[in-house]
Amino acid sequence: MSTKEREIKPIKRKTKKLKSSGRNSNKTSDENQALAKDKNDLLRQIDLLRLHAHGYEVERAKQDFERKPEDKDSDGRGSERRVIRTREKRLRTQERQTHIDRAVITLKKQ
Repeated sequence: MSTKEREIKPIKRKTKKLKSSGRNSNKTSDENQALAKDKNDLLRQIDLLRLHAHGYEVERAKQDFERKPEDKDSDGRGSERRVIRTREKRLRTQERQTHIDRAVITLKKQ
């Protein structure tokens, strides 16, 4: 699906009109209209923010997809760092402990 097909459409909402009668009916309806207008403005802003957030997520996904594994990180190591992380994940807890002990021993010898 392309981004045009996934475009978010603003949600249409209807505001309920309160019925009032009597002396204060004009005052109440004016207040209700003002509240309804404010509510609709806020809902439009929310829809706009959702649209921007969705656009950002799509752009981020495209960048992650297009990023090549050999791209270098900020420190210049690139894929070397990724390999080290995957090796650490494969180690079991006991192996990790011996790995740490070896590192401590090598530090003490120096």
